[in-house]
Amino acid sequence: MSLALVAVLVVFAVSVLALIWVVRRVSLAGRKQDPNPDWFKAFSVRRYRPMERLLNEGDYVFLESQPGFHPKIARRLRAERRTILRKYLRMLRRDFDRLYAAAKLILVYSESDRPELARELLKQRIVFVAMMTRIELSLAVAPVLPLRPDLRPLVDALESLRLQIQPANLPVPSVA
Repeated sequence: MSLALVAVLVVFAVSVLALIWVVRRVSLAGRKQDPNPDWFKAFSVRRYRPMERLLNEGDYVFLESQPGFHPKIARRLRAERRTILRKYLRMLRRDFDRLYAAAKLILVYSESDRPELARELLKQRIVFVAMMTRIELSLAVAPVLPLRPDLRPLVDALESLRLQIQPANLPVPSVA
């Protein structure tokens, strides 16, 4: 076996393992969130709108035009913004998981079968995990290959799930 083939196989294996790690991290994080009607009433996706600005290139164009600019400043700012964005993404994932848990409770305690809601929830979960995975991967490669993922669809997915749930529909399981 040639050395080039071995190198390609090693790179492929590392890439697959990294992808598995990212998917597990995105899909399993924050699953223990309990839905709470008080939390739901206070919840708003507006808290996530500032994160959309974190990847705005206009700030770097302005920064480059300032006296004393050095590329190291922009690199440090980008790294700090990626860190902040990851914190937003963790919060967003937690909120999505809470809303998802509430929707599943609605399904479980519903007086009638709602297969259309179950299908829609599964579809939303798959789309959300795929979007989070794509964003996490683009953040991981950002120091080498700067990508600017669109964060708006992720926030829109959260809002779409929120709209499917009404606080009055949230069952309060009795403690026996």
